[in-house]
Amino acid sequence: MRYKISKLLEEYSRQIIIKEIGVKGQLKLLNSKVVVIGCGATGSTVAELLVRAGVGFIKIVDRDFVELSNIPRSHLHVEGDADSAKPKALSCAEKLSKINSFSKVVPLITEVTQSNIEGLISDADVVIDATDNYEIRYLINDAALKLRKPWIHIGVGGWYGQVMFIKPYETACFRCLLPKPPPDVGDACNVLGVMNTLVSMVASIAVNEVIKYLVGLEVGNYLIFVDALRTQVSKFKVARNPECPSCSLGRFDFLSQREYRRAKVICGSNSIQVYPSSQVSLKFEDLQDLDIEGIDVISITSHTLRVRIDGYEVTLFNDGRAIVSSLTDEKIALKVYESLLSKLGSRGELNEY
Repeated sequence: MRYKISKLLEEYSRQIIIKEIGVKGQLKLLNSKVVVIGCGATGSTVAELLVRAGVGFIKIVDRDFVELSNIPRSHLHVEGDADSAKPKALSCAEKLSKINSFSKVVPLITEVTQSNIEGLISDADVVIDATDNYEIRYLINDAALKLRKPWIHIGVGGWYGQVMFIKPYETACFRCLLPKPPPDVGDACNVLGVMNTLVSMVASIAVNEVIKYLVGLEVGNYLIFVDALRTQVSKFKVARNPECPSCSLGRFDFLSQREYRRAKVICGSNSIQVYPSSQVSLKFEDLQDLDIEGIDVISITSHTLRVRIDGYEVTLFNDGRAIVSSLTDEKIALKVYESLLSKLGSRGELNEY
């Protein structure tokens, strides 16, 4: 114990010397729990800053795997992760575990849904939205309000980004800022370019606000807008909407939705995610010698099975989800998914926990 305290004081000496942090503030960070939802470019940068700041527990939640297009904007993912289609949460956790022995990083490779979000954030001191998905943002907003969990919204696109710290029933909520999703959400999602420098700028501002909150400093009630093209940062006051369905009227519309679609286009991606018809938990360890006609194996790990079938690349996850790449037709994606499961099942290769 004495050694750990000595190491902590040495490792964080440059933060501890800051009067607003000090030893007490550093210990508050060490005892804090943060949940980061999404660990692509923004989330991986946020997670790294949190670990290097000395936050003691970080839960990383992401449903996706690393692709080459992630590499230029990420501080943690590398080309080897893309080559092996490593799950983003696992890729981040592996690198973060080598940075700081004081921080415990828990990766969760899962979809964020109405049924699991409350459990995902129930132990958090702060929740960080590092997604590129409006559906999940509104879901975070509802769950955070219901559980009274502070959270921070981060958005990036092109040269521009925004950050907003939300404290339930004290500040404006996300639905006060944006009462309903933009019309291009869902099937019409478009790919937005993002400057890698913008990601670092916005992530740094977001983590700065989170650290201030965790050590007990005041965090302002405003939207921070970043213009990386002109190198400008602006702040705008956001007032609570007395007619807001969520924080004023107490309706959790997005949390209570029970729409179920077996296949969905992944926002900002030329891919479709397909869901199993029932809850499953698959294991792939015994598939190393997989040899089935019509299935070309690309890679097999304990977390994913990556194959080519019917002309499409498919990544199958432990929870039964699959991502069908280079496809935007949901019906075709479902057929490809069912074809894969049928071929695996007919040979007894699909093992469940």
